[in-house]
Amino acid sequence: MQPTHNSARVISISRRLATLQLNTGNIISAQVTRKTSDVTIGDIAFFKQEGKKTILTGIEPRKNTFSRSLGKRTKLIGANIDRIFIVTAPTPLFNTTFIDRVLAVAQRENIPASLAVNKSDLGLEQDKELIEYYRSIGTEVITTSVLTENGLSDLEQLLAAPELSVTAFVGVSGVGKSSIINRLVPEAAQRTSAVSHKTGQGRQTTSRAFGYIYKREHASGLLLIDLPGIQNFGICHLTHEEVRNAFFEFQQYLPQCEYADCWHRAEPRCGVKDALRAGKISPSRYNSYLNMLDELEANREY
Repeated sequence: MQPTHNSARVISISRRLATLQLNTGNIISAQVTRKTSDVTIGDIAFFKQEGKKTILTGIEPRKNTFSRSLGKRTKLIGANIDRIFIVTAPTPLFNTTFIDRVLAVAQRENIPASLAVNKSDLGLEQDKELIEYYRSIGTEVITTSVLTENGLSDLEQLLAAPELSVTAFVGVSGVGKSSIINRLVPEAAQRTSAVSHKTGQGRQTTSRAFGYIYKREHASGLLLIDLPGIQNFGICHLTHEEVRNAFFEFQQYLPQCEYADCWHRAEPRCGVKDALRAGKISPSRYNSYLNMLDELEANREY
């Protein structure tokens, strides 16, 4: 999905204004109208000139959306994402609950996801088993360190793929997500520094999504979305079936379940629970699965 002469990519939203990147590479601001009030970063939006004002007039149909739940409400935080990078860091910041929830939403929306284990200079021995498990279920994993620059070339190689137009980085606070983005896009570091100076704070925690243009040598500029640091990633906008399907490594054990519609919880003869006891399924993945089902039931509308 690429902008045309009367449309542009949304790279940030602030109150009633959207920042747009034209297909020429120029950046403009446009007023958000009631008709376009659900515009989000990553959208391709149509616009027109009214005197000296630029006004959004519509939004091109999205190929996917990226949302999280806040209780029973759903918050849209990005759209048209070609790949999402889940940034984590060594224990105690290796948050499998968060990782599994983002993977579930990404799978529902057909967004390829990679796991970037940052701050590898701190040592990965405690997390080696989990890292290998995620690799075994088909999740692409890279290890990075902004301090030593380990793995950054691997990340840059992934970002160089010409089929990418929009990527997003998401992670809990403290994993160094913004440090990676600052390393990739120097303008991001300049913006962070300016905000910190204005607020008097020593560092900034990303509070809203913001997009930066990552310049590539053999491809057009890539929109790199810095999603806000999220501690609690709600998944109530998913269905029970979508949660069950997100744990696709369970599927090979379904023939051993007594019931065809087994939910792998209290059922007495369950192939998934047998695999868990045999060490073939990660306990953290199984616990994530149960926690997600519990959250859906706690927020069910009767």
